[in-house]
Amino acid sequence: HWAVPVTGEDVAWIDEERTVRFGALAGLEPETGRVLVRPSTPWRTLADAVLRPLLGGGSAVVVAGATDDAQLARIASSEKVASGLE
Repeated sequence: HWAVPVTGEDVAWIDEERTVRFGALAGLEPETGRVLVRPSTPWRTLADAVLRPLLGGGSAVVVAGATDDAQLARIASSEKVASGLE
């Protein structure tokens, strides 16, 4: 695999709703703690579960599937999640 140079103007993500350039990724709010993420749209899930934790040195716990509020609270507690339960 050869590294390919990219600029801030190169496209990092494109879908029907948005085009995100590499330079804009640094504008995401960093996540410094452990966050609980429920998958939603592809972009939102990528940003919340991967990009923001990478920018801030945090981490993510991704919970997919049917779960009720009590299950989410147990998961958040056992995984020591700092944020993400709204």
